[in-house]
Amino acid sequence: MRKRITIIFLIFALSVLTFAGCSVNPNLYDKGLEVTKQMEEALKSEVFLTYLLGKNYKDYHNVDKFIAYDYDTPVKVYTVSPPNEELIRDIVNIGKSDFDNLSGTLQEQLKNRMTYDAIITNINFNNYVADDIAFTASFVITKKFPKCELKEPTAYLYIFETGKPIMVCFSTENNELVARGRFLLSDEVDTLSSVRGLFEKFGCNVSLI
Repeated sequence: MRKRITIIFLIFALSVLTFAGCSVNPNLYDKGLEVTKQMEEALKSEVFLTYLLGKNYKDYHNVDKFIAYDYDTPVKVYTVSPPNEELIRDIVNIGKSDFDNLSGTLQEQLKNRMTYDAIITNINFNNYVADDIAFTASFVITKKFPKCELKEPTAYLYIFETGKPIMVCFSTENNELVARGRFLLSDEVDTLSSVRGLFEKFGCNVSLI
């Protein structure tokens, strides 16, 4: 009887460790790589791209320039802290008084958009042509990880030798870790100082892993 209770206890303990391991300290580096590898797979799928962009997508998007074979082996990875809402408001020309005059519900709607997505869109808009901007806005890969949570949103910027930079943004939604990957259209990612230059106007802190 005692032996049976011991076995049941060990099974329970292992189960707790299995679930707690992610929620307490999720390995964001590896989870981000899952997203970048899935983006590589999606880029090579005619069915997926047709569903996402339309059957004539090749007439409007040069997807080939994004295709690479090293999205599983980054040469550098940077962490990017959450943006400063006030700085984003300034960048998109929304004054504090104008913001304060909005209703609470509209303020909340704007705050929901003052995220990493706003940063990526702003950087992409200032660096590349319209077709690339439209493609990167549509080509978003999302993965969800149950039993994982973060204290605050964060992002990892993956740099590849031949592939385009990918920014994977992590947040907690409905008690799940949600990772969203988007291409970052910038060539200024070779050094820590250049990456900091990209993000400093948004109030983000950048570190090299």
